[in-house]
Amino acid sequence: TDEMPKFNGSEFGFRDYIQKNLNYPKDAYEKGIQGRVFIKFVVNQNGDVCNVKLAKGCHPLLDNEGLRVVSSSPKWTPGKANGKNVAVQFTFPIVFSIQK
Repeated sequence: TDEMPKFNGSEFGFRDYIQKNLNYPKDAYEKGIQGRVFIKFVVNQNGDVCNVKLAKGCHPLLDNEGLRVVSSSPKWTPGKANGKNVAVQFTFPIVFSIQK
């Protein structure tokens, strides 16, 4: 890949999107469940997020929210190789942490 996909034209745009749209599951929050969820997904040639899967989970409540927020991602600018749009796979960590 000559050019990686971009979210909102920014290297950190996707991280910002996740932080703004992630909903800490109420039951998990009340029970003090924290952890890191790794979500695997593909940004296809059209810039759509697809093939969203759990790469490594920590608790079903957190896993499901991680899958939901990544699946609901708006379009990206697709990656390019040799001047053509290409699909690129990512694994993205999402941290669920209770601040006290």
